[in-house]
Amino acid sequence: MMKYQGHFGLGAWLGRKMTEVLQDGIHNDPNEEGAMILPVPLSSDRFREREFNHAFALAKSLGRSWNIPVCPSLLERKPGSKPQVGLTPKERWSNVRGAFKIKDPGLVLKKEIILVDDVFTTGATANECTRELKKAGAIHVRVWTVARTL
Repeated sequence: MMKYQGHFGLGAWLGRKMTEVLQDGIHNDPNEEGAMILPVPLSSDRFREREFNHAFALAKSLGRSWNIPVCPSLLERKPGSKPQVGLTPKERWSNVRGAFKIKDPGLVLKKEIILVDDVFTTGATANECTRELKKAGAIHVRVWTVARTL
């Protein structure tokens, strides 16, 4: 509903629910390492179409709950890649290869990064974002999502 029907308010609610679950499962404060939260970005075309980034809505809520800065424009999706929906697993991995870049790599150097997205399907998007973040010098990348497809 949030992603495809424009129920933007669900982002804050889902973010609070994620916080509740994460607080039960995380044994150390993710902000101890000077963490920052990065939402998985949409392409500029997809953002214009939706006028909303669901991952950013989740990230904002999580950032408020954990008192961790959210940096929505540090990671960007390059133009030209297709949406992942409807692609086979192999196509998903191929589609996102090289699709992301870090605007200012110095900002992620030696940082703990929390990457936020709505759904973890094949792991292709999370893997590609993580690869770029690690290449830029991030020490650790955690991936937080609302759901995982099986």
